[in-house]
Amino acid sequence: ARMSGAAATRNYSLFRRYYRLGMVLSTILTIIAALFLVLVAPLAATLVSLSSHLTVFSVCLAFYAISVPFESATHIQYRAFYALRKTAIPAVMGVLGGCAAIVVATALLQQYGLYALAIGYAVGEAVQAIGLGVMLPRSIRHSVARSHAPDVAEGSYNA
Repeated sequence: ARMSGAAATRNYSLFRRYYRLGMVLSTILTIIAALFLVLVAPLAATLVSLSSHLTVFSVCLAFYAISVPFESATHIQYRAFYALRKTAIPAVMGVLGGCAAIVVATALLQQYGLYALAIGYAVGEAVQAIGLGVMLPRSIRHSVARSHAPDVAEGSYNA
């Protein structure tokens, strides 16, 4: 809500500050959560009746845990893009991330079996987060430039 409010008032320095704060807090908290997830794998395996397959379950969970900070980052990045009223880039990056996950999982399936799914998922999330992270500064610059341009709709531009 804060990023949306800052974008709506065209306060892009505040928008950037909220974005950075969200990314830093999210990264710290989700790395801690991912490490905790790996540590409690034996308990989680017991809860889902997979204790007899603890090694496989733990390795899959560890690969999935790698994706958690990326997944959290994409959530904040999506919100930033939506606050800027830019929806095409997140849509394209979501598709690219999904495609990357499928390609990687398919390529690794024969050699790594079930692990390929978790690895593919982590790669797909990373592709989305990195792609959105690369594109967001450009989108912010474009929004800043637009906010300083004369508004044709309001008649303040004399052609």
